[in-house]
Amino acid sequence: MKPQALLLALLATAAPLYAMAADVTADDDKSAVDGVVVTARAHDTVGSTGSKLATALVDTPYTVSIITSDRIDQLGLQSLNQALRYTAGVTPETRGGVVTRYDQFKLRGFDVNATFLDGLSNLYPGWYADAQVDAATVDRIEILKGPASVLYGNSPPGGLINYVSKTPREVAGGEIEVRAGTNKLIEGSIDTTGPIAGDSRYTYRLVALARQGDGQAVTTKYQRYVVAPSFTWRPDDATTVTILGRYQHDPKAASYGGAPSQGSALSNPLGALSPDFYDGDPNFEAYNRTQATVGYLAEHRFNDVFAVHQNLRYSRVESNYESVYATGLAADNRTLLRGTAASRESVDGFVVDNQVSAHFDTGPLTHDVLVGLDYQHAMAKVQTGFGAAPTLDVFAPVHGQPIVNPLYDASAYRSDMRIKQEQTGLYLQDQIKLDKLVVLLGLRRDALKQDTTYLGASGSTARIDQDKTSGRVGVLYHFESGLAPYVSWSQSFEPQGAYGTRVFQPITGEQIEAGVKYESPDKKVFATVAAFEIKRQNVLSPDPVNTNESIQGGEVRSRGVEFEGRAKLTDRLALSGAATVLSIKNTKDMLATSDYVNYFNLNGLAPVGVAKKTASAFADYDFGGPLDGLRGGLGVRYVGPSYGNLANTFKAPAYTLVDLSLGYELEKMSLGMKGWKLNASATNLFDKRYVSSCYSDAWCWFGAERSVQVGLKRSW
Repeated sequence: MKPQALLLALLATAAPLYAMAADVTADDDKSAVDGVVVTARAHDTVGSTGSKLATALVDTPYTVSIITSDRIDQLGLQSLNQALRYTAGVTPETRGGVVTRYDQFKLRGFDVNATFLDGLSNLYPGWYADAQVDAATVDRIEILKGPASVLYGNSPPGGLINYVSKTPREVAGGEIEVRAGTNKLIEGSIDTTGPIAGDSRYTYRLVALARQGDGQAVTTKYQRYVVAPSFTWRPDDATTVTILGRYQHDPKAASYGGAPSQGSALSNPLGALSPDFYDGDPNFEAYNRTQATVGYLAEHRFNDVFAVHQNLRYSRVESNYESVYATGLAADNRTLLRGTAASRESVDGFVVDNQVSAHFDTGPLTHDVLVGLDYQHAMAKVQTGFGAAPTLDVFAPVHGQPIVNPLYDASAYRSDMRIKQEQTGLYLQDQIKLDKLVVLLGLRRDALKQDTTYLGASGSTARIDQDKTSGRVGVLYHFESGLAPYVSWSQSFEPQGAYGTRVFQPITGEQIEAGVKYESPDKKVFATVAAFEIKRQNVLSPDPVNTNESIQGGEVRSRGVEFEGRAKLTDRLALSGAATVLSIKNTKDMLATSDYVNYFNLNGLAPVGVAKKTASAFADYDFGGPLDGLRGGLGVRYVGPSYGNLANTFKAPAYTLVDLSLGYELEKMSLGMKGWKLNASATNLFDKRYVSSCYSDAWCWFGAERSVQVGLKRSW
């Protein structure tokens, strides 16, 4: 279906809903609005990711950040990368202005290689067929910082991201919106929910979206279509079952390429490259991905003590990827050397998390015990190819050159694999309260098996079988003043498959964290200050002798201090802020004493793409008075310089950006426009040219240019 046709279909679907909205009385409308406000406030202070239970953030002896759907909508955000711009501990958008392909960023200095959806992993054992969740379909995003393997198994030491889906509500309501913006953005969306036939035991929700526009790199485009239906059945007060479906198709996803450091992060004697520089070729560029998921969230409470929960999801992702990418800039400072990459991939995934929870007392101690057994299964088909491509003059690019797809080029490096992965985890957690003291204890045992079968001449299979026990301990104490100091220890576990002909041990991580949380009695102020040290061990590095292989044994240490807080200063003004100071470096080099020739020692050097300092602030203001109905938001974010290559010989410069949002309730102008709202937002307001990060001398990524959006929304 063409984008224009889908947009018209969305609008047509909404027509009967307008009629439903017109029948809602003033009192019903007020109840709906009040319900949303209460829910949003609860989402700011209560999260489930830190303990897999509904736990107040001030009771959690770890750092948890929450991004609500209100903030996502306010700034017109489309991806997790964009949503994390105002979160402490994050170096955002390390792959630049790419929005509709992957979410790539650093959390406490480490790459986050997978996200979670409703507490279930989206981890993919292949190459390019990673899932991406559109921001329009989530109710909130929860960020648990530091190792989280005790509850979630395979995850990096910097932390994890959990999307919480929009689910049905018992109060009827909804919204339909049309947006337009720079780079030919056009978007239509609908979100409607409520009881079915007036029976609150059966509720539904439907979220649908169509979006298209031009990518930042010249000649590139992106398209996305999303439909996410859900249905909740509450047969009684003790039982809830929510069925969730999601279909997402990305026929185009802009460009995944970058720019050479000379002309982007560094000066080039021949001139500077534009942020819309494109190292690929429009006749070859392709990224077509389809995602489909179905699952459920089920809960039954037997009594005041025991409850059972089961979250389950089946998913399928298919992708077709073709790209021309830079490999280096020639000595003439203008001739770009390039290669090709292509893949055909599909993955079927099944994941289930079974939990039994118990709430009880033993003398003066109150326990919230959680016992869980989760299982993940993935079967991936992966065809990849890497070959040669014609050079490109970066100052006078000629596109449309003849390029051979490496999947069908006998001279290219090709592989055809089948990957089967299974992981089982058994975990136990006890959250103990004694008056104002909170103690959180957790232990988990993971078992992972993976078979990688290489089709073709070799027909060989590489097998791994890895087990690991992870733990965590946290202690927090509440003072009458609202202060809650805490200290915690936690571990992470990252299974490692076969790379080339070698099989490796799991990468492990360990964190010590201490901090103070504060929540005012009226809950209008919440803040966290945390200091931490993370050590990631058994790290992999490229083999300097055989570049198709890796070697293992390094260690990376991350130390930092974070601040994050928000405050409702007056009935009209709210402020939020975040700041991070981070020091990360390689503390052990597996080759420091080796006999490899011309190998530089990584020990003492910093990983690429990690900013030492980041800071942000955002102010929301409801004008009132003669400007009643107008709401404005102003944000400033700073990201410090980061090293651009392994040798630490240059840095991507620091940058400071400004974001602005405005919203106006049109009913303040005319009672006949009740429920209508006009929204406008601008990110990178002053269109600053900047480089978000670099991976090497050959690969740097320009940050997102100015984006302006205007939207018209009808709510009921």
